[in-house]
Amino acid sequence: MTSFFRRLAAARGSLTKACNKLKDVRDQSPISIADVQICKDKIISFNNRLEILNKEIEANIDKDDSETLDDEYAKVEEYCDQAFESIALADFLINENKTKKLNTESTVKLPKINLPSFDGDVLKWQEYFEAFTIGVDKQNISETEKFQYLKASLSGEAASTIMGLSITAANYQSAVDLLKNRYGSKTRVIRAHVRSLIGLSSPNIKSSSSLRIFIDSVHRHMRGLEALDAAQDNDPIFLCEILLAKVPDDIKHEWAKLPEDKMNLEELIRILENESKHQDIMSSTKSDTIQSLSTKRHSSPIKIKHMNHSLVVQSSCSFCNSSDHATFSCHLLLNKNPKERFNFVKEHNLCVNCLRKHNIKDCFSTSKCKKCNRKHNSLLHFDTTTKSSNSNNQVNVKNCVSETSKATILPTLTIPVSGKNGIEQVGILLDSGSDRSFLSKTMAKKLYLQEIGNEVLDINSFNGS
Repeated sequence: MTSFFRRLAAARGSLTKACNKLKDVRDQSPISIADVQICKDKIISFNNRLEILNKEIEANIDKDDSETLDDEYAKVEEYCDQAFESIALADFLINENKTKKLNTESTVKLPKINLPSFDGDVLKWQEYFEAFTIGVDKQNISETEKFQYLKASLSGEAASTIMGLSITAANYQSAVDLLKNRYGSKTRVIRAHVRSLIGLSSPNIKSSSSLRIFIDSVHRHMRGLEALDAAQDNDPIFLCEILLAKVPDDIKHEWAKLPEDKMNLEELIRILENESKHQDIMSSTKSDTIQSLSTKRHSSPIKIKHMNHSLVVQSSCSFCNSSDHATFSCHLLLNKNPKERFNFVKEHNLCVNCLRKHNIKDCFSTSKCKKCNRKHNSLLHFDTTTKSSNSNNQVNVKNCVSETSKATILPTLTIPVSGKNGIEQVGILLDSGSDRSFLSKTMAKKLYLQEIGNEVLDINSFNGS
């Protein structure tokens, strides 16, 4: 590498370093205007030095080496653009600071508005250009600075549109006109909206989010067409047919049931809106149900409130403290005689009716003894014979517990149960003395429950009765 190209590379590196320093100062809070001015002065100085060296490039490259010459001229343009963009940024920051000082009496602090960007999407042109016009074009800055901001805000196809124009005041309006002619065509925008409607993906009728995305897309393109005065008398009919080809059959059937004078685009969108709300409610109800069931499943003991009372369902055997069976099915308890069982229940303050930890007066079980039809568990029934010392008569005691009340309370609940076909409201009967849960075959079919196995149950009462 010759001495000239070393000096050229050093000058370019100094310019890049000064430009990066300016960006760092811009990102500070608060911004130091003094540092901004220092960076600007350095950028101008390095750029002037670079311009002198640029004039010597052709003299230091072999005339036959056209490829190297073209590369160097491309770099000249690149570093020139970098310098102009940084100088424009410095001027903007300085002017912005002056404006803030002039408006110190204002107590309202507005958020910083970012420079709009545009990548060539014709549907975004109008929004972009209006934001650019307010944020840059109408500001009190030079045409050259406006051109710098314009180039910085473009990308992709849009940036390629004005690539050949040098950053000068004279070329700014030419660049704007090029962009407006390419992306501001009313016919082109209308066609883009119609193509987007035709290209919409069909929504999933079981998904509220899918329906909402579909509806929002339709509204967005409809508003775009209305803003361009493109909605003619017959257009809603054609648009309605386009959307009907996208929506599920259930929506089509509901729309087809409407009177002829209501079979229009507005009613179709209304049906879609209602279906989206319905799916959203169903989704939230399912989530709440699953959360509620999950919470109840992990709580011990579980309390179910009904008719201003509480029914406590224990999750373990009171006799052996095992969690895999209920007290009344414990084989250790069943191996004892009724009197021993009764003594155990009394010693541990269990209910003599359902064998759980509460007083019998608070028990809501409707079960009664299968021997004497009294309110105590059949496992605790035993006969006692008491002989009187003053008489030969025998008194037979048929029950170990007296019946405290003739009245019974039947606890029931209506709860949502989730299946493959949605949620069904199911009425349930709470029997605290049962160790099995049963569901009717009809309800199982409604919920589309899958059969996972078969089990044969022998249902017997005690002593064969």
